[in-house]
Amino acid sequence: MLLAVDIGNSNIVLGLFKNQKLTRTLRFETYDTETWKKQITALERPSAVMIVSVVPKIEIMLREFLQSIKITTQQIFCSNTREIGGIFFEKNGVKPQELGADLYVNAVANLHLFKKRCLSVDLGTASKFCVIEANGLYKGTTIVPGMKLSLNALVKKAPLLPEITLDAPTKIINNATVPCLQSGIFYGYCALVDGLIKKIKKEQGDLFVILTGGIGKLLHEFLTEIDVFMPNLTLQGAEILYRMMTDDKHV
Repeated sequence: MLLAVDIGNSNIVLGLFKNQKLTRTLRFETYDTETWKKQITALERPSAVMIVSVVPKIEIMLREFLQSIKITTQQIFCSNTREIGGIFFEKNGVKPQELGADLYVNAVANLHLFKKRCLSVDLGTASKFCVIEANGLYKGTTIVPGMKLSLNALVKKAPLLPEITLDAPTKIINNATVPCLQSGIFYGYCALVDGLIKKIKKEQGDLFVILTGGIGKLLHEFLTEIDVFMPNLTLQGAEILYRMMTDDKHV
């Protein structure tokens, strides 16, 4: 069994794979370390762990914890490599080691699952829009602040505003502060995502659009420019990369 771990700025997501199939996922706040440690301890013992991380401090903590429960360093893999997975870069284009581990793993998943010119849209703490050619060339990325980050920045700078939940309002124009803010941030962000996708297609040509990320779960039914929603794209990419690194077909 493979345990894939996606460590993001806001959430840590665990995925269990058996015979190349994702059988279970668990999501926790990244810095709620005691909770995810307890959950990992309670899981069936994995034969290997594949880590995708953009938070070095938490990755170190996870590695130390795994070793404390007798998972050896030889069983722990990470996505730091940029030479495996079939993704390549133009000489004067994206610098491989500047590309986040999550974006690289998503690109690997896009290449092997779809084999098309792809636009990968990952909506999380930040929203990343990444273009990958059908042959594996990583063309580039644009990044904007995430939906929650944008809302939190507004509330922080305006102390009279109440705390707002990210719910889908029934209409856009409202007459009270909370629903006005909810509709503005929700439908405004949908417009941002759809609008950026259209502009990227105008610049780059036709693309197959894949949506993922925690905020993607909230917005995907309201977006018009998405071809497929893949909530576990990063975990699936981690599993593919693990098999390519180890030639292990049995996890």
